[in-house]
Amino acid sequence: MTGVLLNPASLSELTASWIGNDALFYNYELRTSGVAGSGVDGLVYSGNTIETSLFFEFLAQATSYQFYVQSVCESSISNWAGPFNSIILLGDVCATAIDLNSLVSPYNGTTASASSNYSGPCNAGNASPDLIYYIEVLPNAILTIGQTVNGYDSEIYLGYGDACPGAMQIACFDDLDIQNIIWTNNTGITQTVYWVQDGYFNNTNFGTFTLAWNLSPPPACLLPSSLTVNVTSLTTATINWNAPNPDNVNGYEYFYSTSNTQPVGSGIFTGATSV
Repeated sequence: MTGVLLNPASLSELTASWIGNDALFYNYELRTSGVAGSGVDGLVYSGNTIETSLFFEFLAQATSYQFYVQSVCESSISNWAGPFNSIILLGDVCATAIDLNSLVSPYNGTTASASSNYSGPCNAGNASPDLIYYIEVLPNAILTIGQTVNGYDSEIYLGYGDACPGAMQIACFDDLDIQNIIWTNNTGITQTVYWVQDGYFNNTNFGTFTLAWNLSPPPACLLPSSLTVNVTSLTTATINWNAPNPDNVNGYEYFYSTSNTQPVGSGIFTGATSV
């Protein structure tokens, strides 16, 4: 068999899969110590299957697991393939991503025990240990997030939309490590925003960091958007804009002049989105 994978499915579960061959069935072992066939010490699961995927449950966090599998053919048995390693670590993969609402900002963390499960689109990717965090951002809310302390050469991805870790990129950078990203959710719907705490280049780039974040609620009265001006003659023009989303306003005040100085006091009221 080829393509053997062992990945966390939750904080207490692992999945194993592989590309099958002409075997009649497959023997397997999941262990915390020892090699395949070495006995009960360190053995968590064992058995045989005709399938090419397995699901293991009731496992412990922060524990390193090793998976072995071998093919049983009509007239022979292959050598054991493995070990294929995985650790169930909070935040190590999307299935165990950490909700920032469950933490207190600023938060001290480390990628020292994490594995490399994500390679960001900036700097041609990487093979460094990474952790995944997420936070729900309401429409028009403002997220400010960044490292305040960094003990290694980190690489950061911030994104939203679709599945974890977010197909819509907000930011992706290697340097400067210490910087804030400010993002306003102008999409009109609540978005799950993902922060991937990664490292630059290879598996030696891991270490400690302090992450701080603040979520500012949407303003009570939202601004209109997409203002356009259409000149209709030498002395007239039409002005259009889009209502905010959600549309929680009772109307608009507008003002026009020949200078670019902001008006003082009230403007002219309208309930429409054009004048």
